[in-house]
Amino acid sequence: MSDTPPSSLCDAHLIVMAKVGKPYGLKGHNTLQVYTETPEALSKHTNWFSRTNDTPWQPIIFHHVRVHGQKLIAQLNQASTPDAAAQLTGTLIGVLKTDLPTLEAEHYYHHQLYALSVINAQGEVLGTLNHIWSNGAHDVFEVKGEKTRILPYIKSVVKSVDLQEKVMHVDWPYDF
Repeated sequence: MSDTPPSSLCDAHLIVMAKVGKPYGLKGHNTLQVYTETPEALSKHTNWFSRTNDTPWQPIIFHHVRVHGQKLIAQLNQASTPDAAAQLTGTLIGVLKTDLPTLEAEHYYHHQLYALSVINAQGEVLGTLNHIWSNGAHDVFEVKGEKTRILPYIKSVVKSVDLQEKVMHVDWPYDF
């Protein structure tokens, strides 16, 4: 998984999938830093939305989307020059959560895990899941409580996730 956007970038209906980077080429294209496992995941969505800073989400027009390494290249809002593309740098790209594919049982989108209470086998609250990233082998959770803990997202550690109760049960000592 690419670096995941913080949970503060998600809202009730949309999830941030990318951030617009620098212009690419001479025809108004931009690079997109994609927050998905593969860049192709965003390119499969037909409805994109954008926002900058505290502006509301609004539909964004995109054309000529293609994979370039771990990024996407796209022409946004019909930008036709590098200067026009540069004005879009920093824009967030989101999709409707309802447009995300359904996952198999016991698989979760990262945005579903943010803010879950993390409790160990002894019933001790370790804190709240605050950030997720990948170390290449597996995802890693940052849990903030009395102290910050880093937990691997592996079966021997994460025992269960209850999205309704907003709880993740883990096998992890309180004093570690």
